[in-house]
Amino acid sequence: MDIDEAITLTQNRLADEGDTMGDLLGHFRTRISNVLIGDPQWGRVLECAGRLPITMAALPFGFELPLHEPKPVADFGASLASGTRPAAYFREKVRTDSTDATAQAIVRLFEQMDAEGSRLGEIVGRKLMLEYDIGSAENGISSFPGMFLRPGERPIIGAEGQAGDVACVV
Repeated sequence: MDIDEAITLTQNRLADEGDTMGDLLGHFRTRISNVLIGDPQWGRVLECAGRLPITMAALPFGFELPLHEPKPVADFGASLASGTRPAAYFREKVRTDSTDATAQAIVRLFEQMDAEGSRLGEIVGRKLMLEYDIGSAENGISSFPGMFLRPGERPIIGAEGQAGDVACVV
């Protein structure tokens, strides 16, 4: 089984467990110390994750825990890739809700990454990561996530022939 088949199988099984990432993360509370993520913050994580499809859990997700911060706060991050069920979810979201700026940005970015001969797709592949500021947001949850792209198979090291890669990604 190749990686895409394994991801699809995992997404299908996750879809049987619930609808949202919030449904899934709700089961994790007893395994995450209140010292790391306090109850008010955990509620905000679940609220944020409740807006994302559970199938996103087939790819990496997790928490950013500022260990220098004495308060038990965290931000939440989740990955997705074009050509997957979560990508289809966001395409459908754009079709049905023209006000969803996050879905629009994701779909636009995937279109650029997936275009034939795409330099961006060549550099970063099909994946992106969303980071939702929860603990670090002034009012609890930042409505628009940060988006992270990372090099695909080869790192960007600034070597000859790669000088434009960073500019392309940015």
